[in-house]
Amino acid sequence: MIIKCLILIIFNLVYSLNNYNGMGNLIIINTILFLFDILICRLKTKFSLKKFLLSSIITIFLIIINKDIFIYGYRDATISITNLDNKFVEINSLYFNNSKYRFSNESYLDNNVYDIYNKITPNYKLFLVDNYILKTNKAKKIKINFEKYNYDYKLLINNEVVSVFKSVIDNNSRYYKIYDNYYSYEFDNINYDNNWWFLNFVVCFLGLNIIVFIFIDSLISKKTNSLFLILSLFIFEYNSSLLFSISTKLFIYIFSILISFIIDKLKISLLQDMKKFCLILLSSLIATFCLIGSISLDNLSFSYIIIFGFTLWWLGYIIVLFNYFIIYISKRMVVVNNKSFLDRLLLCVIPLVFFFIYLYIFSPYICTTDGSMQLREIKSNILTNWHPFFHTLLMRFSYNVFGNFRSFIIVRIVLVSILFSSIGTYFIRKGINRIFIYLLVFFLSLNPITGIHMVSILKDVDYIICVILLTFLLIKYINKDFKLLDYLLLFISLLFIALFRHNGLYVSIGFILVLFILVIINKNIRFIPICLLIPISLFVINNVVYNHFSIQPGLRNSDIITLTHGLQAVFREHDDNNIQSLLDEYIDLVELNDSYNKYNIDVLLHYATKPFRSLEINKFSLIKLYINELFKYPNILLKDRLFGTDIMWNIVKNDEIQTFDYQIDEDQFGFSYYNEKDIELHDSALKRMITKILLFISNNKILNMIFLRSGLYLCLLLILFINFFDKKNWLILCPFIINIMTLFIALHHQSYRYVMFIPLIFIIYFLQVILNNNKG
Repeated sequence: MIIKCLILIIFNLVYSLNNYNGMGNLIIINTILFLFDILICRLKTKFSLKKFLLSSIITIFLIIINKDIFIYGYRDATISITNLDNKFVEINSLYFNNSKYRFSNESYLDNNVYDIYNKITPNYKLFLVDNYILKTNKAKKIKINFEKYNYDYKLLINNEVVSVFKSVIDNNSRYYKIYDNYYSYEFDNINYDNNWWFLNFVVCFLGLNIIVFIFIDSLISKKTNSLFLILSLFIFEYNSSLLFSISTKLFIYIFSILISFIIDKLKISLLQDMKKFCLILLSSLIATFCLIGSISLDNLSFSYIIIFGFTLWWLGYIIVLFNYFIIYISKRMVVVNNKSFLDRLLLCVIPLVFFFIYLYIFSPYICTTDGSMQLREIKSNILTNWHPFFHTLLMRFSYNVFGNFRSFIIVRIVLVSILFSSIGTYFIRKGINRIFIYLLVFFLSLNPITGIHMVSILKDVDYIICVILLTFLLIKYINKDFKLLDYLLLFISLLFIALFRHNGLYVSIGFILVLFILVIINKNIRFIPICLLIPISLFVINNVVYNHFSIQPGLRNSDIITLTHGLQAVFREHDDNNIQSLLDEYIDLVELNDSYNKYNIDVLLHYATKPFRSLEINKFSLIKLYINELFKYPNILLKDRLFGTDIMWNIVKNDEIQTFDYQIDEDQFGFSYYNEKDIELHDSALKRMITKILLFISNNKILNMIFLRSGLYLCLLLILFINFFDKKNWLILCPFIINIMTLFIALHHQSYRYVMFIPLIFIIYFLQVILNNNKG
């Protein structure tokens, strides 16, 4: 036991001293690692030569495939960054071992812009005119992000020339500033010292061998809790695939230790029931890909496959515990509630008050780029279908009646408050604990993410409201609580879903087909008028109303731009002649290659020399070519769409894509639409505080995952659907599923407003699953 502890302690010291900088980080990581050691050393393991030889082979294999993690020896060094062109160069940020480096105060200018859109604070910007000396302090991986939009320049970094080439778009386009933010230059092992490599190897081998030995012993003796702990250690610390910050690792380690105790107490096993095991495996497979799948898209290795398997295993236990949790709270959260008018009133007043506070803080409202386009159309009386024209007509009606656009936001706030009240009151009547519903509504109303969207001129917010209403109506239908008024609300929600966002048309029509099936199966003839009136209404609005108001054509080629973006990805890697022959007459081929951004299609659509939105292109030929390329390069085109929908499925963000883009005072171009409309902006301490909160959420990995991405909620929703499947409940998620499919096909760029409906639908479906389990 003493030898085992000493070896583990030595291993941890060598590991932490070579991987972490700063006394605070060392104390935290060693405390956690030693805690793991204590838990592991408490296990009664019997030495066996066969197990030791097997663990030694596995250990050597792990060290070889993860040599950057396990072989140490880095010395302090300095990097000299010299601006060879002697032009004004901006370095956006430096990362040392996945941690952001703060430049000294002398390194940036006092008049630096507070760039809230790309989550970069002034402390992380370096304006380089001559040279900059940087001490690396045992950093083994360094990444420098350069701004790419202003100048051509050459830098000399450690005697190696780094060039950023001239943009194919002139500087006035502001094209790279928005959508291709960084030119990154990475250093690996720049200050590697191999004088002590053998000693480091031996220490790492002995320490890791103990862990592998205990892992094998726990696997043979079926000690689930220790397996879970060691899996946690492998996945989040001893591998080169996932690189988390120290605070994130601290959270995960504490979480893992708590879970291991619960696993031990509940005697959990993944193989107790074959049917349940298959459900857990399917759920875990989805969750694993959403957690670490983005890594495999660019760098698939044998090391990654091992980590994927370990993560799959680790998440299996998490999902089993999640299922236990659902069953547990289903028995305790559902109680007998008395009907109370006060509930309906309070659950309406709570969001009403908070949303009006947000409206007051961001007076008169938050004007986004999209919203400002609609406002200019209304004032110029030239309406287009760039953004769905019916939504613009509703805004114009509100403006004509009340004389301002603020009234449109006020109507929205009132309707959303009534919807929150209706949903909350319904679940209270069904038996969900009253306190939980109140806390849920309070949290959603207070949440700055919700508040910011509620007071923004955005068609997407109104679309999401209709999707939530439709989901709620379907829950009432499943629970046999459908009233006559609900048929009218069903018609309104389906109609507005089709009219408020372009992809909503497919969601609405797709669900009408589902209703037709219900009419045939359940003989519910009351759905027949809805199934007929929706297509008729859409035809009338999109033709008669469209022509009556002289609506101008909208965004051309938006339906095929994702296909072109995929072909762009293929062309960059393979210089395909078929793509060249088709697109050569439309797009400059140099630009087709250089303007590619895997997270954003709008570069090609709006900001190219010949914007794709203005081209006359043979869509049939393009679709045919895409299908042919799909058979030739399925991996490239699949990656292109997965990167394009990263914000929807990826739990942990991999790159710094735009997620905090609320444009509180001005858009991404630095242009204020308020000045154009002669609207006076009011600054306040509350406004600055909320802005700082949003910046903090956006910069923190865990908070960003919870508040500004939907991958976590997509996973949880699918886990609930798979593990608590009810044939009646499939109808509830039909609009959600069709929505997801349209986004996977057509999502142009990363913005939370496109996926905000996923967390909200998860909350409603979660309450429904609790009700079902309580009845069961």
